[in-house]
Amino acid sequence: MALTAELEMDKLIRLAVNVAVKGLRAERGFLMLTDEEGKNLRMVYGMGLGEEYDQSVPVIVGDSISGTVAESREPLII
Repeated sequence: MALTAELEMDKLIRLAVNVAVKGLRAERGFLMLTDEEGKNLRMVYGMGLGEEYDQSVPVIVGDSISGTVAESREPLII
């Protein structure tokens, strides 16, 4: 059952990003989630990203645009 729930969450995340990107008429978009301590972000899904994006590299909350958005908890459209 846990595997099924994980697969369903993966589908939901992909759907949410796809709907947001298309709804905003954006070229790309992604979703990052914080770790359990809330100190690092990891990309869980990206749409329209090139190979230059390494999804495995964590982003420190407060650093970079993504980290600043996570820290402020305010949306940002670039």
